[in-house]
Amino acid sequence: MRKNIISVMATLAFLPAVSFAAAPTLTEVLDASGVTLAGHASGSYSYSHVGISGGGGSASDNTFTFDQAQLMISKLPTEGFGAVVDVYAGQDVKGGTYNYASGTAGTITAPISALIYPTGAFNTFSGGSQEINLHQAYVQYASGGLTIIGGKFATLAGYEVAADGANTNATRSLLYGQQAFTLTGVRAGYKVSDMFTAYVGLSNSAAGGTTLDTDNKKVTELGIALAPVTGLTVNVTDYIGTDGTVKTNLLDLVTAYTVGDLSLALNADHNTFKDSGVVDVKNTGVALYANYQVTKAFRAGIRGEYLQSKDDIAVTKIKRKEVTLTGGYAAAKNFDLVADVRRAEVKADGSPTKGSLTTAVLKAVYKF
Repeated sequence: MRKNIISVMATLAFLPAVSFAAAPTLTEVLDASGVTLAGHASGSYSYSHVGISGGGGSASDNTFTFDQAQLMISKLPTEGFGAVVDVYAGQDVKGGTYNYASGTAGTITAPISALIYPTGAFNTFSGGSQEINLHQAYVQYASGGLTIIGGKFATLAGYEVAADGANTNATRSLLYGQQAFTLTGVRAGYKVSDMFTAYVGLSNSAAGGTTLDTDNKKVTELGIALAPVTGLTVNVTDYIGTDGTVKTNLLDLVTAYTVGDLSLALNADHNTFKDSGVVDVKNTGVALYANYQVTKAFRAGIRGEYLQSKDDIAVTKIKRKEVTLTGGYAAAKNFDLVADVRRAEVKADGSPTKGSLTTAVLKAVYKF
């Protein structure tokens, strides 16, 4: 008996060691099934000062803000059906903080004071007071060069996007508030080659920086995306529609060029609103961007833009301009600090006063 036990023990001693593999993580399970889970969280500290020349007064404020929390779940195979669900929460959803317009600006008693708000107040995903919003939710079908999506999805217009982690600046441009953030409808894209893609879509009307639609009117989306040479992209999109009784048309151009550590971009918009002699407004603007990666961790950039709003019925013209200096520091692979110093000015023709908004922002963005 003793010999048998010794024999068994000797046999076990020469067996290879058995290791038990650790259970797969949620990320590994999702990756294996083709599902992507991504998002970010961002918060900021800002100081802003609103001033009105000609004795109109001034106001300042400073605040900490939880800007955004995003969670996006997607499964988008190159062939067949897929879907995206993209949820946002935070103060940016509620609106009015992208450009950190002073909350006390309303205390300034001057006719031009209301003109300060177009630098920030149009920026709202939801159009309401809630701080949680379903930003995107759509189903996709792909086959060859054809891709069709249906549901709620991001606009093709503009160089800047909703997500803090995908922009080079901490604040948003004036043009960003002129563009619809999302559309609800259908869009078809066909990739003819690596150099050319065409888009066509039909959606509920969305005239400007809001996703609210209060009628059954529609907007037609037409667009092309070009990549003629390495590093250069050109996107042209036209949104033609009706909102209520107002005919709207947003023609948007975005071109970007990257060479080495230098990135350049241009965004130009021509946005019109016409209503049988009652409303005839034209908003025309251009934004220029330059960003340079100084080191692996540090970058520096500048944004300058000009926006003119002209009302042909009331015979008024409002001119806005802004310049933003930006510095970025990648403290870790998934954590960025972004600092902006932004100066915006607005003036109406015929008015002796001029409004200004000076802002300093430090934003932290964690991406996952």
